[in-house]
Amino acid sequence: MSLLVRRVLCWAVVPLAIAGCPVEPVDDDGADASTSSGSSTTTEASTSAATPADPTTGGDEGSTGVGSSGGSTGSESSTGSSDGDGDASRGDGSTGEASVCGNNVLEGDEVCDLAQLSGETCKSLGHGGGQLTCLLTCEDYNLLGCFICGNGTIDIGEDCEDSVPKEVTCQSLGFEAGEVTCGDECTYDTSECSNCGDGVASGPEDCDGLDFGGETCDTQGFDGGLLGCNLANCTFNYSGCLET
Repeated sequence: MSLLVRRVLCWAVVPLAIAGCPVEPVDDDGADASTSSGSSTTTEASTSAATPADPTTGGDEGSTGVGSSGGSTGSESSTGSSDGDGDASRGDGSTGEASVCGNNVLEGDEVCDLAQLSGETCKSLGHGGGQLTCLLTCEDYNLLGCFICGNGTIDIGEDCEDSVPKEVTCQSLGFEAGEVTCGDECTYDTSECSNCGDGVASGPEDCDGLDFGGETCDTQGFDGGLLGCNLANCTFNYSGCLET
C-alpha cells in the first residue's frame, strides 16, 4: 500500500477512536474525582451512624423532652379530669340517690310519692281530718282533701258542720230507719241507722237475728226464759220469757 493511502486511513480512524472513548475527570491531586466523592460520602455516613446521640443536646434532646413532657402532661390531664368529675358530682347538690317521682317509693329529696306519705296525715299536719295525698311532683303534700272540722264551713272532704242538712236522712243514705248525725270529724255518723235483717242490732232496732245487744229475759224484767227477736221489724219477742 502506498504511503499516501496509509496516512489517509490513519487520519480517518484516529478521530473515531478518540470520540468513542470516555474521558474521566482528574482532580488537582491526580485522583479520580468520582472515587474521592464516593469515599467522602461513605466516610461521613459511617461517622454519623457510629457517633452515639447525646440525649441532653441537639435534635435528640428535643425528641427525649417531648416524650417525657407528653407522658407527664397525659398524667396531669387524667388527674385533672378525675378531680373535675369529683367536683362536679359534689357541686350538683344531689344526695347521690336518684329519685323517680311516681314509683311509690320515697327516694332522694322527695317529700312523698303516691301512697308513701312518710307517716303524715291531715291531722298530723294540723287539720281536723280528711284524706291526705301527694302532689304529682312529689315535692309536697296535697291538702285539698284535708279539712278543719268546726270552722262552720263545709270544706272539701267534709259531709257536715255541727248539723246534718235536712235532706240527708238514714233512708237517703240507703238504710231503712234511724237518724243520721254529724260525727266528730264532720262526716255523717250512721251508727243510729239500721237495716232489719242484716244481723246487726243498730239504730232503733231491739235486736237483729241473733244479735240482742246483750239483752236477755232477765234484763227485760222477766224471771228467766229465752228472749226472741221478731225478724220482720227487729223487735224483741217475749213469748219465751217467764213471768215473775
